[in-house]
Amino acid sequence: MLVKLKKAGCRAINYGMESGVDDVLKLMNKKTTSSQNESAIIRTKNAGILCQTTWIAGFPGETPEQWEETVAFVRRLLPNTFGFYDCLPYPNTPIYTNASEGEIVGDWSIQYDDIYFKDQMRPEIRSFRDKIAKDQRKILVSIPFLWQTFLYLIRRPNAKLFVYGLNVFIGRIRRLSALKQVDGGKNIY
Repeated sequence: MLVKLKKAGCRAINYGMESGVDDVLKLMNKKTTSSQNESAIIRTKNAGILCQTTWIAGFPGETPEQWEETVAFVRRLLPNTFGFYDCLPYPNTPIYTNASEGEIVGDWSIQYDDIYFKDQMRPEIRSFRDKIAKDQRKILVSIPFLWQTFLYLIRRPNAKLFVYGLNVFIGRIRRLSALKQVDGGKNIY
């Protein structure tokens, strides 16, 4: 199927995989497994289609250890692009509907970025959000990810995309070098 999509002109597929842990996927009612997600990433990349993925951190019932498993999953498989996001209780979703009275803080009619579960307002959750961003940056500046991105751009001769990707690649290398000079490479992200 992916080969046919590629021949038909498909350039990218975005998968909302959400977690690399089967127990969390069950909590989310995703009806997929981590091995199916792994297969989808590998097969999409092998078909020559850009593999984009999104991952959710802080789903009710997920532990910090399970989040670490998801980060390791992404680091191991290296989708072409990925995003780590907080779990937000969108209206009319099961986690919003099933929330206890007073458990959700904020007003969707004002600004959706400030809607959280009450537990997410605790200081340790705020620091967890910072950790999510740091986890993503660590992968983005890793040599395997940068190398994969570089090879992807070389193998697909699109001049504008290549120049853009090369600039991103050079910028990441410069940032990595600057961070190494500042603290000896101890806190690279």
